[in-house]
Amino acid sequence: MVNTPSDRLLAERKLDGWLVKPTDGLFARMNRRISIPISRKLINYPITPNVVTLFTLGVSFLAGAFFALGGYWSTVIGALLSVWASILDGCDGEVARLKLQVSKFGCWLETICDYLYYLFIFVGMSIGLTRSRGTEAYLVWGGLLLFGAIASFLAVGSARHRFASSHPEKFLHLWQKEADKQKRNPLMYVARNTEFIIRRCFLPYALLGFAMLGIIHIAFIAAATGANLVWIIALYTYRVLSKPLPHVPLLATTKRTRQRVTGAVLLSAHDAD
Repeated sequence: MVNTPSDRLLAERKLDGWLVKPTDGLFARMNRRISIPISRKLINYPITPNVVTLFTLGVSFLAGAFFALGGYWSTVIGALLSVWASILDGCDGEVARLKLQVSKFGCWLETICDYLYYLFIFVGMSIGLTRSRGTEAYLVWGGLLLFGAIASFLAVGSARHRFASSHPEKFLHLWQKEADKQKRNPLMYVARNTEFIIRRCFLPYALLGFAMLGIIHIAFIAAATGANLVWIIALYTYRVLSKPLPHVPLLATTKRTRQRVTGAVLLSAHDAD
């Protein structure tokens, strides 16, 4: 029961803690210092989490449009809008949890909009760098990045659907737990300790730093390279997760049954935390 102002303060702190995900890192927690107060205001209005997701997508598109203009200040403004989109990216999930409107569709919608964010940002960079630096080489790099982004979306989406289709929001945590078990595997070890770089809570701040230093072209080339490493690692992870666990019952002999048992065991392990 909340009977006193101190009780209310304690309840609010517990609620804030509930809104933080176990996969949140330093930058995600920093974003939540701003996004949670915004979400608390939003729940007072008839706004659904999906509307927040689509509004955030609009901010992402606007950031990409400024990147496409080229030039120093347009690039910095694009980077600032990218950071703002990163902060707002946490609001849809927070509103969903506060309003008890969490849904499988909402999670998949957010996933698609996350990838569209990358598409808008990097297509804008490709156009802006081509215009400001006077070379079409950045269009080639942009094509390479687009291929990597699409391949990554398909690879990660397939893995998420296979191993966490009923709870897609849990896939990242499942992947992190599995990667932590593969410390002797150099590829999984590197992937586990560098995956934060491409997440929406960190990347926009890195882009802002590069933009302010006037070296956004370096970040763009690095992103094109990284995008094509992501889908390779995602496919490798898919293969690792597909291996049947040692304690899978002998009756699970068919491929489809082993897949279901593996996914169920992974989800059960997560829910037990």
